[in-house]
Amino acid sequence: FWKNNVVYFERNEHFMFPVTIKYVNYQVVSTNMMLEALYSGDVHFVEPACKQENIDSINAKRGDGFASVALQTNGYGYIGINAEKVPNIAVRRAIMHAINTQYAVEYYTGYSEPIHRPMTRASWAYPKYTDEAGQFYSFDATGKTSEDLVKSAGYKLNADGIYAKGNEVLKYTFTIAGDTTDHPAYQSLRAAADILNEHGFDITVKTDINALKKLNSGDLTVWAAAWGSGVDPDMYQTYHIDSTAGSTANWGYPAIKTNAGDKYSYELGLVKSLSEKIDLARETLNTSIRTELYAECLDLVMELAVELPTYQRSDLYAYNTNIIDVNSMTPASELTSFNGPLSRLWEVSLNETK
Repeated sequence: FWKNNVVYFERNEHFMFPVTIKYVNYQVVSTNMMLEALYSGDVHFVEPACKQENIDSINAKRGDGFASVALQTNGYGYIGINAEKVPNIAVRRAIMHAINTQYAVEYYTGYSEPIHRPMTRASWAYPKYTDEAGQFYSFDATGKTSEDLVKSAGYKLNADGIYAKGNEVLKYTFTIAGDTTDHPAYQSLRAAADILNEHGFDITVKTDINALKKLNSGDLTVWAAAWGSGVDPDMYQTYHIDSTAGSTANWGYPAIKTNAGDKYSYELGLVKSLSEKIDLARETLNTSIRTELYAECLDLVMELAVELPTYQRSDLYAYNTNIIDVNSMTPASELTSFNGPLSRLWEVSLNETK
């Protein structure tokens, strides 16, 4: 049951394996308060942001019985652009060329790396290439690339000094989920707004505590978020033309599929080609063939200019060794992105209280 921000679990006596711990409480704690809650004894296991300052803090507490482990995240960060809200592909590409994703990488100093395709690096299907060769939309701090793109697409400066074409004015909101700017993508979006605003855009960056809810209905224009990935790299749910997942609304698929007035003819062609390749990849278990097909799929997603990957980070797990028997957790030799410290929770036991 749930009460006062805590979900109370009791072991299933009919589970296929013996379960050691009878009760587990899952407590909601804000990210910036997790370590304080851990040190105070309010909780015994947390997943704080994998930042050097948090790791240093935990290391300083090792003598008090606190420990941690970092593992590559089975997921990645990205910045999304809704094609329904930003219908011209040249404009979406202009926005992407103004985004310096390195700021997001540096947020997790030492525990994050660049990522250039919308798939976690933890997957066997992630394309193998150097970071330089992998860049699809190179960052241009001068803003010239961005401005040239919108000018070539027929946009002209209006009386307010903002590029416009017909009723479409390049005035957009960049959204950070939550109520704080302490976010890995904030600096990337803030700096991009500054660049674009100097080159005929009108960009506002704001936080929104309801952003994730709005994503479910495709209400955001440009936003920063992160994905969690499955074990299999199948791209159907997130990108297929027949998928009904919320992500397709985020990309603007409803507008692309309707294609009123041939407004999205090019995008529709990309989505159809992408979907055909996703179907082909689902017809085989041959990883070599699937890897090749997914590499082509990922390039098509980038060509569509609706999702810009920003960083591949690590997950940090911190725990109280006075309470949790570390010898009952997943052995260090078996820890992976898909097999965390509590993946076999039924085997975990607690130390006897003194």
